[in-house]
Amino acid sequence: GVGKSHLLGLLQGEHLLRLQTLTPVRQGLIEIARALHQRHAFPPAASLPDFDAFRKLHTRTSIQGWLRLVLDAVAKDQWVLVIDDLSILSPYLGRLLDQFGGKFRIIAALREVKKGYVLHFSRFERLVLANLSRRETQQLLRQHLAGLAVEDRTLLETHLWEHSGGNPRALLEMVEHLRREPVTAEAERQLRHPGAHPQIDLTPIILIPAVLLVAARFIARGLGDTEAYILAGIGAALVMGVQFFL
Repeated sequence: GVGKSHLLGLLQGEHLLRLQTLTPVRQGLIEIARALHQRHAFPPAASLPDFDAFRKLHTRTSIQGWLRLVLDAVAKDQWVLVIDDLSILSPYLGRLLDQFGGKFRIIAALREVKKGYVLHFSRFERLVLANLSRRETQQLLRQHLAGLAVEDRTLLETHLWEHSGGNPRALLEMVEHLRREPVTAEAERQLRHPGAHPQIDLTPIILIPAVLLVAARFIARGLGDTEAYILAGIGAALVMGVQFFL
């Protein structure tokens, strides 16, 4: 909610391709191919007037095949690839990003660069977008609270600042919530926004019990302990269910 997508949306250019995300990889490559096809980037011999027909022709084409189609259709630094959200990364996606970097100029947004993927971003120039300062928050709120009758505007601004952390989206969504309901002192005090709070990575909390339960199943099976094997299986199923809902 700090404005990454808004900033990327302001970018314009004849040789600019937009992509929401690279996952799933095959779909991401097809979307890039679609954009290139619309710009007539593919050679006439390899293309078809309609992209659906072009895609049908490559129904059996693998991910690597789609990658080669895309990379072979462009010259180095000819196109700018704008990726709105690159937060979900994997080792395979990291290698894919390296290959794209050999042909495309890439502008992408992500919440943070995780330690395991620092190398893939070593060639990137980084621009860090931080939440608004107290003063900037007050300026934004005074613009969007204009015309809204409140009992104590200073108190409301302080409350919104403390419960948003200066996150622009959280601020504006809380102001919009105020506009939909009668503005009372109680309504102002009850304003909260979960998006402004730091996110906790629960992967280790889920992964460790899952690994232990799988190991317990193998041990129980090796020892011939049917009851322990069944219990470990039930525990593993519960952990998978919790992971899905989280």
